[in-house]
Amino acid sequence: MKNFILKHKKLLFFTLLFVISILIFSLFNYIYIINDFVLSILNFLLVIVYSILFGIQRGIKSQKKGLLVGLKYGVPIILILFIFGRILNFPLYFSNILYLIIILISIIFGSIIGVNKKQT
Repeated sequence: MKNFILKHKKLLFFTLLFVISILIFSLFNYIYIINDFVLSILNFLLVIVYSILFGIQRGIKSQKKGLLVGLKYGVPIILILFIFGRILNFPLYFSNILYLIIILISIIFGSIIGVNKKQT
């Protein structure tokens, strides 16, 4: 377990930062500092930034082909999110599918940046 934590400490740090940010945004919404629309936009932007950072980290660790690395890590994440959405009976709207596609594209974009960052 200690080896896992040392190996993935950046990913764990960003995941912890992501969860804390979501909790802070939700707290601000609860005490009416921000409204629901602003909260949904902030959460969306936070997910996109987190996806890009995840893709960059995976791209740096890979050897080449950032597009394939992004697909390799992005597609399973999207499938897991889709399956959880179906289990929890979230409606299958176009906006939900577009949201998943945007997450996939941001992971691919991040991994391409990560591979290029490693090569230079």
